[in-house]
Amino acid sequence: MRPYTVCKPTRKHTAQRYAQNTDRTRLNEAVTEGISPESKEAGRIVMLHKEWLGMTWKKYSKEAHRALGSLYTSDERFKHYYDQEVPGCAEFLEQAILCNIDGQ
Repeated sequence: MRPYTVCKPTRKHTAQRYAQNTDRTRLNEAVTEGISPESKEAGRIVMLHKEWLGMTWKKYSKEAHRALGSLYTSDERFKHYYDQEVPGCAEFLEQAILCNIDGQ
């Protein structure tokens, strides 16, 4: 029997996890602080989200990003994921994407 080994995360995997956690932290803070989805900070959150998507998407498009934002509020699984720590994050992210994506 072969000994059990633990796979170490790759640099890309670690970068993806860091980017996702940074995105979520700033998103949680924005909702907690009552930041507007139209604000510059919301635009920065959308940019972080876009960068995170870029780590897994082969081709980025604004249309797909908008559709994903809509999915965050219409699909309960996504809504639960984003709202589990701070309620309202899914809706904030959807609105922030709609308000800021064209400036990206």
